[in-house]
Amino acid sequence: MRGLTADERRRQRRARLLDAALELFTANSFGTVTVDLVCQAASVSTKSFYADFANKEELFIELYDELIQQAKEAVLTVDLTGLDEDARTRARLGAFVHACVDDPRVARICFLEAPGLTPAVDARRRVIHHEFATYVESLAGPYVAAGRRPPSGHYRLGAVAVVGAINEVIIDWVVDPDPAPVEAVIDGLADFLALVRAPVTGNPPVQRGGAE
Repeated sequence: MRGLTADERRRQRRARLLDAALELFTANSFGTVTVDLVCQAASVSTKSFYADFANKEELFIELYDELIQQAKEAVLTVDLTGLDEDARTRARLGAFVHACVDDPRVARICFLEAPGLTPAVDARRRVIHHEFATYVESLAGPYVAAGRRPPSGHYRLGAVAVVGAINEVIIDWVVDPDPAPVEAVIDGLADFLALVRAPVTGNPPVQRGGAE
């Protein structure tokens, strides 16, 4: 730690606390994890913990935010070069799903532990869901401007519904004792969004495996 500035030491300390939180909150119930346990796992004093976090709930929210931010970045940085509308949709979905489920600990925190954990965590989840809904809603803008979709004040509601549906599909997959391959989940979500678009754009659902 010698040679580090105070800010660098603080960032390293917070990183160790978040790493410890990811391990402990997925291996144990939230109620059984104490601040002392987190500090021991992170090799951080309790005094230093309380310099960064008010309590373990605030630590959980910080962890949740970090994991969700990683998923956001995966979606926003996925390469869409040369892809048509359906392929772009699948690429974005694939980036999000893989960011959320490739590490089972991430899936557990974001989709199993966070819902209903505490009022503060639920409030943060609502904020995150609405941020994703705003992004989904923004994707309709170019098509409205091009006349491919009608002007409407209701895209926001549809965007919230899409975000909720994606979350529920991932939850269902995570708790399934015999889950389908993750690529099948992504294909299923892409097909669902194609069906959602079909009445407006006239596009048929994505066909896989040849015409029947």
